Amino acid sequence: SRVSRRKLLIWLSYPYPEHEREEAASATGFRRLLLKSRSWLGFNLLYRLVMPRADQCFVQSDEMKRDLLKWSIPAERMTPVPMGIRKATFDAVDLSVA
Repeated sequence: SRVSRRKLLIWLSYPYPEHEREEAASATGFRRLLLKSRSWLGFNLLYRLVMPRADQCFVQSDEMKRDLLKWSIPAERMTPVPMGIRKATFDAVDLSVA
């Protein structure tokens, strides 16, 4: 993006490096090695290289934003975009079919 002078936007909807680290813990043999390698690479590329340099990072929730602060990703460049809707949103709406 820097070469083309365009903004770099990242959307992190799921913490894949963490998932692969957890999967590796219960795997054995070559699969374990593969998952540990992918997790290590994911952490380093995503959290240490790409996201700290991105112009804007869209994350799935406020909790994910708090979790990513430990990787020195600037808080002002992370925007939570929740996927779900709280049940209370529908409590005031009549959803019955006429």
